[in-house]
Amino acid sequence: MPRIEWNQETMSVGHPLVDEQHRKLIGLLNQMSQTLETSAGDKRLVGQALKELCDYTVNHFNTEETLMDPDAYPEYDAHVSEHMECTQAVLDFLNAFSEKNEGDLREFSDFANNWVVNHVLVTDKTLGRFLQGRQ
Repeated sequence: MPRIEWNQETMSVGHPLVDEQHRKLIGLLNQMSQTLETSAGDKRLVGQALKELCDYTVNHFNTEETLMDPDAYPEYDAHVSEHMECTQAVLDFLNAFSEKNEGDLREFSDFANNWVVNHVLVTDKTLGRFLQGRQ
């Protein structure tokens, strides 16, 4: 599976905490991909990697939403909506995986990788400009 490489020049949003969390999130995505490659048949290991990724993602979304000022940040509603849609998609997948052992893990990995990269490069860049303007 393709790995995501952190690129400071293109992926940094200019906020140290958010950038640090994005690097960690990308590391967890890569770790999940590695687990799928080496342990795809071990539901317990795959489940642990998925849970760690999901828990960290929720924590990261909370960090970003805490940094936003809903009264001043014009993209607040759209940004939070993206977080909610992603969270729901992940929860739906996790429920299917854990309860019914259904769901294409590689498809989920591709979804997660694409979602994170696109979200960082577009939506989070906008947030970064907003946060830099407030400093």
